Amino acid sequence: MTVKAQETDPEWIQAYQQDGITISYAAGTCGVHQMLLLKVENSNAQAAFVDIALEKEENGHKLGVPPFHVHIDANSTKVMDCQELGPHGMMPMEVEDEVSATVTITHLLVNLF
Repeated sequence: MTVKAQETDPEWIQAYQQDGITISYAAGTCGVHQMLLLKVENSNAQAAFVDIALEKEENGHKLGVPPFHVHIDANSTKVMDCQELGPHGMMPMEVEDEVSATVTITHLLVNLF
């Protein structure tokens, strides 16, 4: 996962795909820090309410996040940065060593409506 601070379109790494929902991650800047970014894509013809829990591992250290909820419209993409992740109950995650950072989706529940 290598993203330069000046890049506007980071290199996304797909972490999970289920029920028409794809979740990817990247490192990007938020203020002066390099933070975890999440991208949620919905390829369904219906809007979705998605429960996500994840775990970030970096240099052997794991940091888990309890489930948080994302509403995403039909056939759309939502990129969540550190300002958006905070209100969802997920603390923004700083990325210190983007080469070693990986994200594992530990829970994903998709409700279409």
